Formats: sequence, structure tokens, C-alpha cells
Amino acid sequence: MWGKEPQLEFVNYRFKQLLETNKLEVQPRKIHLPNDHLLIKQGTSAEYCYLLLEGKVSIELESNSFYLHRLACVEAEQFLGELALIEKGKHTCNVRVIDGSAELLEIRGNSLMKAMLYDVELVFELFGLVCDRCKKINLLLGLTLDGINAIKSKDKMTLEKTCQKLISINNDFSDIALQLSQLYEN
Repeated sequence: MWGKEPQLEFVNYRFKQLLETNKLEVQPRKIHLPNDHLLIKQGTSAEYCYLLLEGKVSIELESNSFYLHRLACVEAEQFLGELALIEKGKHTCNVRVIDGSAELLEIRGNSLMKAMLYDVELVFELFGLVCDRCKKINLLLGLTLDGINAIKSKDKMTLEKTCQKLISINNDFSDIALQLSQLYEN
């Protein structure tokens, strides 16, 4: 999702072990969703976490202008909806099934958190992963603002460097780079 995430493999492995070991307490539910199904709606209460078993989802930010901005595409074996682990959390993005159907495990966040209390190492790695993703969002925001400033000051070289950095972080950001380039040309 965000390029290389060193903790992700560990988190996914330990997460699956935790689900298997605590199946009765956690009660994961397997769900099948069709293409274009909205799994998570931005702004809604985060009650469930998901493990994407098969398929692909799009992480989309809905702005005040009602545009959807794709931040990433996520494929199988990924953990989603981690804000459900935080009491009274709200989802910060939409998550939509794309490119066919998807199969997921749905887990109530508070049940998962109780099970995770016995695996402190997993908790630290998971929150480390979340922190790294927040840092990358800040980088994305900073680069986008750099691009806007380059357009404003008519600095084509800085804009090109900024767009290349956006694409190198995550190919899904190429849409942002393209939009910035188009703004410069207009």
C-alpha cells in the first residue's frame, strides 16, 4: 500500500496466528463482497477490522469538494480498519472493492483488542505500522503542497522533481502528480 513496510509481514503473520488461537473469543466472520461494494465509509464509526483474504480494495479519501482521491490499492493479506482498535475511532477514508469480488474476515475491534492484550509485541508492531503510515501521509501532503507552490511560482523544475517523488512513493500517487502537471500547463 505504502511501498515497503517492514512490519507488515510480521503483523500479518502474527495477526493470523492471533485469530486462529482466539477464534472463539474474537469470532471472525468471513464475508464476500461484490465489485464496487463500499466496505468502509469515511466518517462512520470504526467498529470492525478486516483481513483481506482475496481480491483488491481501493483506499479513497473523500474531500469537501466531493471528489474521491485514491490513496492506494490494497491486495490480499492486508489488515484494514485498524482505527476500530481505538475506542470511538472514526474511519478516515472510504474502502471500496475493485477489480472483481473480495473475501474478507470481519472482526469486531474491541474483541480483537482484548485478544491482542496477550500479544504485546503485535500491538507495538501494529501501532508502529500505523505511525509509519501517518508519516507517509504527512510526506504526501508536504509534496502536494510543494507542487502547488511550484505551480504558483511557475517553477517547472521543482514541480517535475516533486511529481517524480510522488510517483516513487506509491504509483497510486501518479494521479496527484498528473493533476499538478496539468494545473501547471493551464
